[in-house]
Amino acid sequence: MLEKHYQSKNVIRKVAEQTKSVYSDNDILKEICTFYENLYQSKQMNNIEINLYLIELEFDRKLNEKEKPFCDEIPLHECEEAVLNLKK
Repeated sequence: MLEKHYQSKNVIRKVAEQTKSVYSDNDILKEICTFYENLYQSKQMNNIEINLYLIELEFDRKLNEKEKPFCDEIPLHECEEAVLNLKK
C-alpha cells in the first residue's frame, strides 16, 4: 500500500507547453518526446553566426609560454573544422 502511495507521487499529471497544458497520459508522453527530440536535434548553423559568437567570447585563461608551442602544431583548418562540427 505504501509503495502505491509513493508511486502515485512519481507520476507526471500535467505538462505545460507554451500555448497549452496537456493532461492525458498519451498527450503528456507526446509532449515529452517532442521536447527531447527538439532539444537534441542537430541544427545547421551558418558561419556568420559562429564568427559573431566567437568574437564576443571572452576567455578567462590564456596560454602560457610553455603551452604556446603545442598550438603551433595544430593547423588552422583543423581548428575551424572542429568548431564547425560542434553540436549545439
